[in-house]
Amino acid sequence: MTFRPRRRNSRSTGSSGARNPGGPSQAGAFRSLPPVASKPSLPPLPPAAPDELATLALSPFTALGLTQDLVRALLAEGYTTPTPIQQAVIPTVLSGRDILACAQTGTGKTAAFVLPILQKLANAPKTGKVRVLVLTPTRCLLYTSDAADERSSV
Repeated sequence: MTFRPRRRNSRSTGSSGARNPGGPSQAGAFRSLPPVASKPSLPPLPPAAPDELATLALSPFTALGLTQDLVRALLAEGYTTPTPIQQAVIPTVLSGRDILACAQTGTGKTAAFVLPILQKLANAPKTGKVRVLVLTPTRCLLYTSDAADERSSV
């Protein structure tokens, strides 16, 4: 993978010197959104059977550093092999490093960043505060990310 630093977009500034994002304020749009309903937490998984433990141990997702519960959920959804982008991203994110990656549509980028987030959230105490903020550049990606999150909510 290659990384190329991006130049900051030099937009005009107003008389106050503050950056003008190039359009009207969107604060009003956020005020009109409905409140977010809390999702019920899922019951814990039952203990894995001995034959399932062997399958989990041999899973390529386990080799990436994902927990047994996440690997069980992935296998239950029919995912057996991580994609190349997932193989590159998941261990790096789990180690706490930032990453910038690029891959074609449909290659599993959403799972590549959501799975480590879910693992970190499952292992961290619930504080009642925002613990993850996912920014999506398009509405289409927002729906993709939301669908993936709903299938694997923690």
